[in-house]
Amino acid sequence: MENITICPVCGQELIDFQIKLECKNKHCFDKAKEGYTNLLNVKDKKSLNPGDNSLMINARQNFLNKNYYKKLLDYLVEYIKTTNAKTILECGAGEGYYISQIQQQIEDSKCYAIDISKVAAKKCSKRNSQVTTYVASSYNLPFKDNSMDLILVCFAPFCEEEFERVLKKDGILVVVKPNKQHLIELRNILYKGEEKVKNQYGYNHFNMMKIDKLTYEFYIDNNNDIQNLFQMTPYVYKSNNESVDRLLDCDFLNVTADFEISYLKKR
Repeated sequence: MENITICPVCGQELIDFQIKLECKNKHCFDKAKEGYTNLLNVKDKKSLNPGDNSLMINARQNFLNKNYYKKLLDYLVEYIKTTNAKTILECGAGEGYYISQIQQQIEDSKCYAIDISKVAAKKCSKRNSQVTTYVASSYNLPFKDNSMDLILVCFAPFCEEEFERVLKKDGILVVVKPNKQHLIELRNILYKGEEKVKNQYGYNHFNMMKIDKLTYEFYIDNNNDIQNLFQMTPYVYKSNNESVDRLLDCDFLNVTADFEISYLKKR
């Protein structure tokens, strides 16, 4: 398969030398022992350790490993099987729950994962070594123009211009966002119904093919999983101590998963 990875500094093709990636301009990127490569350009870093921290990544991994979101995973896999996509990228892949299963279930696929968090990339590589994993930003994707058949963005940063650049002419962009009732029970405990879901993206370079809704309920029977769910959401940044204390008192919770799944093509 064609090499599609490019240098984040100069844009030249990166050659894989097994222990490192290097371009003709001698920009060199060593592979970590876990298998991922850090291609995050310094100019794309807004902090020393950007992205989700280990607490959030571990919480996400522990929660997703319980398969509370498996219906979403199965939904995505079944759709991708109908597209004949073989070169697949997940942006903001976290610890790799979705892209790992996509790689395993889509025959002859070449799957890539990027996340700005080094902790996430490490866990993604360890989950599935067959997924090529990079520390990189969605705002500066380390891939050639017109190189991807499908890009998946699941609760992750959105850069329309880069997605358009990297997708092939007939490539597909799949965007998963929270719908209005998503985690409504958790939000009611934290904010007493005052917090609203904000899920709007503007599409200037893509045409909408269709929008699907996936809604179901699941039951959490322990506070540890409730805390993991909380820690993997943006609510962890904006909840006060009183709200967090209310959540600590919950030993079980019926939860609504409410996803909006958009399918788009380049104009």
